[in-house]
Amino acid sequence: MIMKTIIDSPYLLVTKSNDLAIVKIRGKVFELITNLDESQLLTDFIRETEYDREVKGLMILSEPECLGAKAYDEFMEGIIVEAAADDKSEITKFSEGNIRFREINILNKFIKLLASYQKLYIAGISCDLATPFAGVFLVADFRMATPGTSFTFAHNKYGLHPNGGLPFILNHYLGHSRALEVMLSTRISAEEALKLGLINYILPCEDFETQCVNKIKPFLQINSTSLRNTKRLANFNNKALEEYFEYEASILNL
Repeated sequence: MIMKTIIDSPYLLVTKSNDLAIVKIRGKVFELITNLDESQLLTDFIRETEYDREVKGLMILSEPECLGAKAYDEFMEGIIVEAAADDKSEITKFSEGNIRFREINILNKFIKLLASYQKLYIAGISCDLATPFAGVFLVADFRMATPGTSFTFAHNKYGLHPNGGLPFILNHYLGHSRALEVMLSTRISAEEALKLGLINYILPCEDFETQCVNKIKPFLQINSTSLRNTKRLANFNNKALEEYFEYEASILNL
């Protein structure tokens, strides 16, 4: 499969073949999702693929550790104000509230775009996936991970809400009680996620991208009109995601 490079930046490597577009997230992902110009490049590309008659699927991958707890900790420690010893409030305070605001809103925009995407959306994750990015992963049609992958619910460590649409999306997959149990835990493994239906396939680490592509090749052979109409109908319930994000914004003053 011959891939043409579309974007090659410190944050993204975006390539496209005739029927598949691949976005590989690399570098400091929180700089990407708090930078209006850089994030808009990705948004524009995803929208363009919906109108590209040759493209049947979009795959989003990440370099190891890129979306994990370490990156999340570094970001949070840079914008959270350490509480004074006599501060009894449990409200997390930010020194850079505008950056936190952009993180949430740009990420929500991505998730809404991907949830309504009318072609196949495939996500592959290796190593660790921290709270904010779980929604980007879970709205995919097919979700793949390596054996060492885990979902880390790092928001609990900082007294924050689970952003990235996680409560809405997990309720859809698991129901209310099970979703709460997962979100209030520290982490779950790829094997646990597979049993819960949050992951479709666990694939070997070696040449993970090729493994992912091979898994979805049969679906890319399906007639384009059939694919699009199937996705449009399957996306019907995702209309409620827009209302969820509006509710989140109203109760959290976003």
